[in-house]
Amino acid sequence: MRLRRFHANIIITLSAVYLGLGSNLGDKQTYINTALALLTERVGVILALSGFYETEPWGYESPETYQNVAVAIQTDLEPAALLLTTQAIERDIGRNHKTTNGKYRDRVIDIDILLYDDLILQTQTLTIPHPLMHQRPFVLQPLNEIAPHIIHPILHKTIAELLPIPVIARGSLSKSNRSLVIASLRSNPET
Repeated sequence: MRLRRFHANIIITLSAVYLGLGSNLGDKQTYINTALALLTERVGVILALSGFYETEPWGYESPETYQNVAVAIQTDLEPAALLLTTQAIERDIGRNHKTTNGKYRDRVIDIDILLYDDLILQTQTLTIPHPLMHQRPFVLQPLNEIAPHIIHPILHKTIAELLPIPVIARGSLSKSNRSLVIASLRSNPET
């Protein structure tokens, strides 16, 4: 849903963006909370945040489990700028490369752009909606928690319809605590 905000004769278009965040190294929740604070500072207002979900690595083997969340953000960034911003946040937190020789590996933080309004986009560097999101329960379950009725613009199904039977153990961030995290990020984006 694109909104227009008028400010000093300038029209600012705001978009609803859904991101998936994950971490499987070190203090996972701290890395994700740091990413959320930086997203608030650099991308926009957090509208909704899922609970933390503990999941197994996908696409490779590792003894380290992931913590995953989904977040809805209202932003005025265009898709390419959003990608560059999320990649800069990943680097600032300590992320190096997503893959080694084309294979996934452990990481301190991973931020994926899942949906951007109802946009369908494919460039050399960015595909929206995320091309594998419908195959990944660790993406769909947190996203379903915050946006079950959002329709995938290519598959024409809601997130709830795409989700197989929920099987992922939900983590420790309760709904009331998520509200406190969101309120804290809105009032103090420097944390």
